[in-house]
Amino acid sequence: MWRSPLVKKNKARARAWLYGGAAALVLIGTVLLVIGKTIKPVADEYLAWNRPVEEYEAMPEIALFQDYLRIDTSVDGSEVLGAEFLAEKLAEVGIDSTIERIGERNANLWAVVEGDDPNALVLHNHIDVDPIAFPEKWNTEPFGAVITAPWINGRGAFDMKSVTIAQLTAIRELARRGERPKRTVIFLATGDEETGSRYGLTWFMREHPDLAARFGTVLTEGGVVEAVATDQVKYWGLEFAQKRYVKVTACHPSLARLKEMNEDLARLDRGAFARTISPQMRRFFEIYAPTREHPALRTPLQDLEALRTDARFRELPSYLQLMVRNDVVPLSLEEDPGSNGYRLSILLALLPGVDLEEAHAELLPDWITHGVSLAYEVNSQSSLESSLDHPDYRAIIDFMSRDVPETVHGPMLIPTALTDARIFRHHGIATYGYSPFLILSTDTLQMKGANERIALLAFIDGVRRYTELVQELAGS
Repeated sequence: MWRSPLVKKNKARARAWLYGGAAALVLIGTVLLVIGKTIKPVADEYLAWNRPVEEYEAMPEIALFQDYLRIDTSVDGSEVLGAEFLAEKLAEVGIDSTIERIGERNANLWAVVEGDDPNALVLHNHIDVDPIAFPEKWNTEPFGAVITAPWINGRGAFDMKSVTIAQLTAIRELARRGERPKRTVIFLATGDEETGSRYGLTWFMREHPDLAARFGTVLTEGGVVEAVATDQVKYWGLEFAQKRYVKVTACHPSLARLKEMNEDLARLDRGAFARTISPQMRRFFEIYAPTREHPALRTPLQDLEALRTDARFRELPSYLQLMVRNDVVPLSLEEDPGSNGYRLSILLALLPGVDLEEAHAELLPDWITHGVSLAYEVNSQSSLESSLDHPDYRAIIDFMSRDVPETVHGPMLIPTALTDARIFRHHGIATYGYSPFLILSTDTLQMKGANERIALLAFIDGVRRYTELVQELAGS
């Protein structure tokens, strides 16, 4: 049959569209399948996190959390009310507790669940929270415990009432079982942590040595979770050491002299400070360094001998530098009400095991302090490390490796933290800062500031995790 060139051309186009369309449909289908597999987990997670508020509030651990968050235990509120709340919740499951009131608003509380082994596991928390400096910056009532899924908001939500409720739930579950645990468990809530612990743990350790003598291992605040997403946890750290902080007051009649000193301290070449790496810090870096994705971080941390002198040390983030060197921080310059002169407040941050006299020449050299009167805060507390060979440390790491197997677990020194762990360690008590909550690193930025919060599902899972860990450690 005769065909014109136009007919042939049109049939060729039709054939191309037919085959091309079929191929396109296959390609589109494949792309949609891949997108579907990618989007579905995200969508499922979104729906899981964004549940109705009523559903969250019906959960027992959330209800406990909200009730505790609504109690103002800041310096403008009352630690006594917080202690009474905890005592009431302990009594509901038959646990007797003791409340010690100190003055009008400070309080400590403790409760003991006796076990066969008197070497007690101590669940420590602090009752007080930071004050509300700028209430106008809050999107919700600071003590309203308002749920705006997927978060619960309120002062103390992160620091540290979330951990307190996890500890409270854990010891309540021990009591509900009605079985004597193999090991004694002590619930200890102290006050005044945010303002120095003078009426909190320092008071308790001095006034109740018989009970303190029973402390075997302490779990308190201070653990670190490095997570960029809920399924991308880089490192889950158990805090085993922190720096010792010494306050120094420099006094001089001349404001100009102290301004000069302040400027000299700010210009010190901190990158040239001596680098101290203890045996336990070596073990920390051996575990931690491989988790750093960028070679500029991973490589120097894997060669600790070179790190002592290598110029690449200066390129490390400050938090990594501070893990291996001391620091000096000028704080404030003001009139001295006790004289006709002025005073400059300075903070020295010393690594574990470093003596003040040893570090003084580097942090406050004579050429900076010449002619200036220096007064040191009376502080006999040393900066110690808790052992990485302790059976409880190993048990916690083993538990976490089973509970969250897809991440790396190990020790952590937090170079900028100052918690009550330092007081326990000063008394020779093995103490570990532990966080059971898988929260994103960005969520920690609002701690102590406006709109403090914690993710609800992370809190719920963390309470479960803490309860199971305590049962293991207590042998229940």
